[in-house]
Amino acid sequence: MIDSSALVKNYVSERGSHVVKSLFANEHGHVFYAAHITIVEVVAAIYRCARRGDVSPHEASELTQAFRADVPNHLRLDRLWDAVVERAVDLAMKHVLRGYDAVQLSIALILNERLVAQK
Repeated sequence: MIDSSALVKNYVSERGSHVVKSLFANEHGHVFYAAHITIVEVVAAIYRCARRGDVSPHEASELTQAFRADVPNHLRLDRLWDAVVERAVDLAMKHVLRGYDAVQLSIALILNERLVAQK
């Protein structure tokens, strides 16, 4: 499972970018699970970087295109469904999380439970 804040590091140079970039290098062939909403979060983060001046608007467009092209190769996206939303609500209340953080954690926990059950 990878969340949007980590995923952005593959496209915008930030602290920790080298680690994420190494995970995405083609020779590793890693595939990551993420919530479908991660696509919106990553694009929004790239354009926030442009608004701050960290990248130019043109670079933001190119980075977004690169990210969208990488999605089918590196990400397996889970759509939100009732169980995810209900668990996210519980997590948000219990741990005082932001909405999307609660959704990401909910999906990560559900995916982990699926993987453990398969063993």
